[in-house]
Amino acid sequence: MIKILEEYFFKNYIKYKLKTINGLCDLQILPILVTKEGFINHIKGDSIGITGYDKKELVDKHVSILLPEYNYKKIRKSDTNKGYTTRSHSLSRRVEMTKKNNCSFLATVKLEIFKCGYVVIFIYPVASNKQKCIYEFFLEKTNDIICVFSDKGVLTKINQSFIDIIGYKEEEVFGKPFTNFIENFKQILNKNTSKIETTILCKSGERKDVLVDTVVNSGNTLVIIKDIALQKKKIRELNQSKTMINEAEKLTLFGTLKISSIKEDLSISDGLKKILDVETLNYENYINMINLSDKEKIISVIDKCLYRGESYECLYIINQNGVEKNIYTKGVNVEGDVIAVIKDVTEKLKIDKELKEAKEFSEQSSNAKSIFLANVSHEIRTPINSIIGMASLLSTTDITDEQREYTDVIKESCGMLLSLINNILNFSKIEAGKEEIFYEEFDLETTIENLETVYCNITNSKGLYFNIKIDSAVPKFIISDEVKIKQILTNLLNNAVKFTKKGGISLVINSYNNYLKFDICDTGIGISSENQNKLFKPFSQVDSTLVKDFSGTGLGLAICRKLVILLGGNIKLMSHIDEGTVISVNIPLKLSKDKSFIQKYNPKDKVKAIVIVEDNKANQFVVCKYMEKIGVQEEIKIFSNGVELLKDLHTIDPLFILMDIHMPLLDGYDTSKELRKMGIKCPIIACTANTMDGVLEKCTKVQIDDIIYKPFAIKELRHMLYKYGIIKDEK
Repeated sequence: MIKILEEYFFKNYIKYKLKTINGLCDLQILPILVTKEGFINHIKGDSIGITGYDKKELVDKHVSILLPEYNYKKIRKSDTNKGYTTRSHSLSRRVEMTKKNNCSFLATVKLEIFKCGYVVIFIYPVASNKQKCIYEFFLEKTNDIICVFSDKGVLTKINQSFIDIIGYKEEEVFGKPFTNFIENFKQILNKNTSKIETTILCKSGERKDVLVDTVVNSGNTLVIIKDIALQKKKIRELNQSKTMINEAEKLTLFGTLKISSIKEDLSISDGLKKILDVETLNYENYINMINLSDKEKIISVIDKCLYRGESYECLYIINQNGVEKNIYTKGVNVEGDVIAVIKDVTEKLKIDKELKEAKEFSEQSSNAKSIFLANVSHEIRTPINSIIGMASLLSTTDITDEQREYTDVIKESCGMLLSLINNILNFSKIEAGKEEIFYEEFDLETTIENLETVYCNITNSKGLYFNIKIDSAVPKFIISDEVKIKQILTNLLNNAVKFTKKGGISLVINSYNNYLKFDICDTGIGISSENQNKLFKPFSQVDSTLVKDFSGTGLGLAICRKLVILLGGNIKLMSHIDEGTVISVNIPLKLSKDKSFIQKYNPKDKVKAIVIVEDNKANQFVVCKYMEKIGVQEEIKIFSNGVELLKDLHTIDPLFILMDIHMPLLDGYDTSKELRKMGIKCPIIACTANTMDGVLEKCTKVQIDDIIYKPFAIKELRHMLYKYGIIKDEK
C-alpha cells in the first residue's frame, strides 16, 4: 500500500514539476525518486538515452550507480548543514555522472528534498540533444571554416566549408598536423591572442588570405577561419579609388567636403585643403571664408540639404588670405550628412570671359566685314549694271561688225567680273554664317525649264549637247529654297560646260526616300582620284597647269558644297580621266500641300503705270530702255526715292513696282512697308546689288514679292514682267 502511494505521489509531483520548469520541457530531463537510504524507487523519462540503463536496471539500485557516492553524500551533507525545517527544499549542483559504459558526462543535478526523507533528483545533461542540433546546424551552414584539433595538434573534426574552400576531404586531413594547412600557426597560438591574419594553403596550391580565431577548451582547440580574400580585394580597390580621386583632385582642382548635422569639425579631402589653403577646417571658419554677399545663400542651401534632404548646386566667392576665388559646389544628403564636391573655377571663369570677349570681337569683325563687303558689292555692281546695260543697248543699234565685237567683249568681261564678285561675296557670306535658307513653295518644273533654255544656247555655241531627264516620280511643286537650288545647279552646270570640249552634258533628276537627286553628268576631261579631294576646297585648283586653259577662282564647287549642307543634303563625285565626271546632289524633299495665288489690286480713277524707284540716273535710263525693248505698253513712272513715290501715290495705280533698296531719304524696305500699309497690293520687286546681309528675309518681312539682283540682263527683267502678268509672252 505504501509503495502504491509513493508511486502515485511521485507521478503527480513530476507531472506538476515539469509544467513549472520554464523553457525546459522540450529538453532531456530524467526525474528519479530516491529513498532516504539512497535507493532508486521510481524513474520517469528516457533513462536509456541519458544513462544507457533501462529503468528495470536502475530501480532498487543505489543512486551511486549513476551519481558517485561521494558526490551524493556531499550534496546531502550541505542539506544537513543548512538545517532545513520546512516541508521541502531544493539544491542544485553541476556534477560528473557515469553512464552504463562507464563513460562520464557532465550534468546539472537538482535535488528536491522532502521532510519525510525522500528525494526527487532531476538530471539535466549539460549538452542536450537540441543544443547539439543547433551546434551541428551552425557548424555545417556557416561559410567560415571550423575545425577542431586535439592537444597533440592533429585534426579531429572539420566542417563542409573546410572541404569546399581548402579542397581536402576528411580522410585526407584527419590525424594530420594543423600546421600543414595554416602558416605560422604555432606562432599564432603562442601569441595567445585571437583574430590573426595569415594565409592558408589549399590543396590546389593556392594561398588564401584568412583571419584565424582560436578557442582552447579541455585540451582541444576550436579554430574558426574566415576567408578575407574578397574583403582585402575590396580594401585594395577602395584604396586605389581614393588614390585616383586624390590624383584627380590635384589635376582638376576639386575637393570634397562632409558636413554632419552637429556642424562642428568638417571632413575635407586633400584637394579641398589645397583649394582653401588649410589643414583643418570647422564649420564656422568655412562660413567666414565666404564672401558676404554669398554667405546667407550658402548657409540656407546647406541647412536645406541637412534637414530636408534637398540637393544644391551654386557658385560663390571665398576670400582666403586676401585672395578671392570663384567656387562651384554641388551637395547632396547622404545618410543625414552633406557630401559636397567643391571646385575652384576661378581660372575657368576667366577663360570663359576671355572667350566671350574674343567671340564678341570676332562677331563685330565679321559684321564689319559683312557691311564692308555689302557696300563694296553695291558700289561695284551699280556701275557694272550701267556698263552691261549700255553695252546691251549699244549692240541693238545700227553698229559695224567691229563695234559689235567690241560690245561683246565688254559684256563678256563684265560677266566674268560679275561672276568673280558673286563667288567671293557668296563664299564670304557663307563663311560668316550669314547665309540663310528660306523655304517656300515653287514650281520645280518651271525652274528646270528655265535652266534648259539658258544652257541649250550655251552648249549649242560650243557644239555640245544638253539633255534633261526628269523621272515621273519627281513632283512639280516642292517646298525648298529655289534660289539656293538654282545657284547650286548653275554652278555645277557652268563647271561641266567649262571642262567639256566634246560630247555634252546631262541633268538627271530623280526622287527617292524623301530625297531629290540631281545628277550632273559630263563627258569632259575628268579628274584623277588623287585630285578629287581638292575639288570642294575653297581657292583650290585640281591642277595648276589647267589654269592656262580654264580660268576661275576655285570657289564655285566649295560654295555648292556649303549650300548643299545648309539645305540638309550631301554632294558626291565620281570621275575618270578623259571619260568625264558625275556629280550627285541629294537634297531633302518636302512636298507642297497647296498652291498660293497672287491677288491683284485694281483701283479706279487713277493712272495705271509701271513704277521704277531708283536713285541712280544711269540705271533709270537702262531700265526704261529695257522696258521699251521688251515692249511694255503701260505708262512708266520714275521716282528717285521713296518719299517722292509716296507723295504722288494718290495719282497713280501701280501695276508693277521695281524698287531699289539703297536710296536716300527713305530706302526700299521702309517704302514697301508704307505701301502695304496704304493698301497697295501690286507686285513689288526689290532691285539691289547687296547679297550679304539677309536681303531676302528683310524683303519677306515688308511683303516684297521678289528680288532681282544688280546687274541684271534684259531677259531677267522680261521674266519678272512675265511672271507677274505684265507681259503675255516671255520670248
